[in-house]
Amino acid sequence: MNTLFDNAIQSIQLGIEDYEANEAKRALSAVRNFYAGTLLLAKEVLVRAAPKAKVKDVLGTQFKPVPDGQGGIAMSPGNRTIDFNEIGERFAVFKLKIDRPALNELNRIRNDLEHLYTQANRDTVREAIAKAFPVVIDLFRQMKEDPRAHLGDCWTTMLDVKEVYDRELKQCRATFDGVDWKSESLSRASRPCPGCGSHLVYRVDQSKSDAGYADAKCNQCGEEIDVIKLMETTLEHIPLTFTRTQHA
Repeated sequence: MNTLFDNAIQSIQLGIEDYEANEAKRALSAVRNFYAGTLLLAKEVLVRAAPKAKVKDVLGTQFKPVPDGQGGIAMSPGNRTIDFNEIGERFAVFKLKIDRPALNELNRIRNDLEHLYTQANRDTVREAIAKAFPVVIDLFRQMKEDPRAHLGDCWTTMLDVKEVYDRELKQCRATFDGVDWKSESLSRASRPCPGCGSHLVYRVDQSKSDAGYADAKCNQCGEEIDVIKLMETTLEHIPLTFTRTQHA
């Protein structure tokens, strides 16, 4: 096992162990480690896609021309390697696929925790792991590696976390069934909490179909969301490609 892949596995395992500790002070550490492990896995995929190239050439950034001593130049990478925001672009150049929206969501959760770490809790970590789960699966698949074999018991925990989160998300979304949004885009879109960004948002009063009564509450941070704010936040998170399709 090479160092990059080994570090990726260890970071993910540390993230899961921090999550299982169920201590507020380890919530941020859990997301940081899981975030780092996912990034390292993505880098390993890139390195394996160009096995004859130098690792620094595959992962480097800020390339600059350097005289080659023979009248020409060579492009030399800087000391910094690609970060989370640049992974998607590098994957595209290598003609590899990666779930960029899921990566962005994981990055958002991580950034939020960095600034609001005192509010970090087990539920926030669980959502981060669940959102990154498909990305991690796909990265292992692209490397033709078995995550069960490398992650051990942590793999079982990840499966359980994803199952619990998906069940809660399904229950929350079901509370909006029957609401007459007068808009297919609003009807089909996800509804993140304007406070913490969690998608575990449910409708408080499920007895009325009129969208004007669709006030909600976040199951994660407890924020009460009036329907106007809910629709504004929902519209902000509808992908442009989706809205264009709806109006085509």
